[in-house]
Amino acid sequence: MTVVSCAKFPETFYATPNLKHLNLADNLLERIPLSISTLVHLETLDLSRNPLITQEPSFTLPLHQLEHLHILQLSHIPLNNLDLLRPFLFSTGVSLSELYIANCNVSVIADTEISILEHQTSLKVLDMSNNQLKHIPHNFVQSVKKLTILNLSSNHLYESPQLILDSNLTTLDLSYNNLTVPVNITHLGKVKLLNLSRNKISTWSNLATSLSTKVKCLNISYNFIEVVNKDMIDFFKTMQCVDLGGNPLNCQICGILKLRDWYQHEETTRVLSFNTSESPSCSVKMKVKDVGLQYYYCADEAVAVAVLQIAMVFSMVILAGVLMWGYKFEVSYFAHLLEVKCDWLTRQSSTFQFDAFICYSEADRGFVFHELVQHLENGPEKYKLCLQDRDFVLGRYITQNIMNFLQESRKIIVVITSNFINNQVMSNTY
Repeated sequence: MTVVSCAKFPETFYATPNLKHLNLADNLLERIPLSISTLVHLETLDLSRNPLITQEPSFTLPLHQLEHLHILQLSHIPLNNLDLLRPFLFSTGVSLSELYIANCNVSVIADTEISILEHQTSLKVLDMSNNQLKHIPHNFVQSVKKLTILNLSSNHLYESPQLILDSNLTTLDLSYNNLTVPVNITHLGKVKLLNLSRNKISTWSNLATSLSTKVKCLNISYNFIEVVNKDMIDFFKTMQCVDLGGNPLNCQICGILKLRDWYQHEETTRVLSFNTSESPSCSVKMKVKDVGLQYYYCADEAVAVAVLQIAMVFSMVILAGVLMWGYKFEVSYFAHLLEVKCDWLTRQSSTFQFDAFICYSEADRGFVFHELVQHLENGPEKYKLCLQDRDFVLGRYITQNIMNFLQESRKIIVVITSNFINNQVMSNTY
């Protein structure tokens, strides 16, 4: 069709009231011609790729009376948000079967937009591909009970949408997104074909059981699957077909044997490669069915790995023993430092009034106060000592003082000198 601007577009649709199909794509329309409202028998309208259409709340006004309109194509029009379509989609009598809003620069489905489709109960095809959506509300299409095709490909989805479906979809297209596991794609409803190709799915375990009973065919081609484990195979067995083409399958490890044997003997599930019956290929350009690894080799490999692990542990134990013997003095010193540290921590949490009770001869008083006390009380550990000449309670019997302060002290330090031994008074006292 010749490209024309809205200013030059003639309002001539008044003369064609029986028109059923109208294609105005690839033009420079600035608004939807008002005369379209007279096309009461119009069934198909294509307005795609008209980038100049003004995004005003009333821009769909000419469409509100088109009760026979079933297919509306609005792709490549920069809508930016879905609320612009609310007046039209909520119009009495409007009942679409197909709605195309691909590449419309929609990045968010706001809370106010979740209900935008609730009046379109006859909608069967919804195309929202090539937008910038990172999240789809789980109840966005819940009210569309006849929906059969939902296209959400080429968006930026990074988490499973957990869609609530009141219909059984023929196709759910989530290709070209950022999904990492095929789990919780749908919460309710069933899907005949789920397209998850060109995502970021890798090997998974015990994650996708909630999906397996709802999907008949799964396309996970061109993802990042290197190994297909038993959990994945059990998951695939519940389906009619699985497309694994284009994944970097590693055929040089023993994990590929389960996939090879399943492919060779599976009768219920069709294993596809690019939607053909060809065997999936490995990253080394080998067909999975042609893998030559044998189970006895993998069993020997597993035994070798186990023996190697045990040998490594045994070697580490011997090495630790040798090192401890060779550095026994250093180890003893470290143990002593550790014990000192533990004692200090114990003292910090204890309820003793003194760290040590000092037992000494009166003749050694100078040594005790000028040497012992200076090193212990003024040293880095800041011990608190009990000294009879400083801490005993005046007027109390010496024996009572000794008994009381011994109970308040964590340790006892005895300064044994010739004075202490020869001093009959101290000997009788202590």
